[in-house]
Amino acid sequence: MGRTPLTRYFTWAGGRLGGLLFVCALGGGAIQAQAQTCGPVRFDAGLGQLASTWQEYDNQQRRLLRETGLLSVAQIGVQAECFGLGWEAGLHHAQGEREYVGNITTGGSIQTSSSIEQTELRLESRKVIAPQWWLGGRLAYQQIERDLASAGAVLGYPELYRYWRAALGTGYRLWEGTDSRLLGDAWIGGGPGGRMMLRLPGDDPATLSLGRSRHVNIGLEWWSQRPPEGMPGWSWHLRLDHGLEQIEAGSAQAITRNGIVVGAALQPKTRISGTGLSANLSYYF
Repeated sequence: MGRTPLTRYFTWAGGRLGGLLFVCALGGGAIQAQAQTCGPVRFDAGLGQLASTWQEYDNQQRRLLRETGLLSVAQIGVQAECFGLGWEAGLHHAQGEREYVGNITTGGSIQTSSSIEQTELRLESRKVIAPQWWLGGRLAYQQIERDLASAGAVLGYPELYRYWRAALGTGYRLWEGTDSRLLGDAWIGGGPGGRMMLRLPGDDPATLSLGRSRHVNIGLEWWSQRPPEGMPGWSWHLRLDHGLEQIEAGSAQAITRNGIVVGAALQPKTRISGTGLSANLSYYF
């Protein structure tokens, strides 16, 4: 009997989180050895859902295609206070399918789907500047695998995006009670042009350039009470966030077949948006 999508999701998420937690556990001893100089160490792991939208536009701002879908999210991170700053490293992974509706050159539209896997490696640094405020910086590496399914006589093909981005952010403690607190944060940034690896049906693999990117993100977090200072223990938090990113069009690249130029292609302007909700567990060492 085949596994249901829900079973496949928990198998996938459990395997990734289990492996990542094992790696973190191996490094736990070394991190604890630094705890006397760096302060408490916190490990986070979470699961969630991301409502994702992908749109592409030509140079006259006409929309070429639109994809929408719900992606499953798994994430893990480690946080510590060192040198007067809060440091956090994280791995975020999302996968699933989006429904694709695009225009075709002969008129009309085509409907299919795309399989998505996106991974982000992130490093953040934060500095408390007032009892309720902090400022921070973020550096992230993004990889997106997008595999378009065939639709009738129109053959699908895979794409692989890779690029860096940086951001500045701020956060504020909106409310705090005896056993919980509500936090808000906002980030704005961008990055240089990246690369997209493309393999059209029957053609040689090609690498296209991407234009510069810009993005904004806002989030809310509801935290449970953390363990007493200096004591190990668990806490949990829920996070709701919304992000919007725009990648400018890249330059045209020749497409070859058996080494002979047969055409050209470029990645058009792309807008990516998403609203996510995740549940996270944290352990303090």
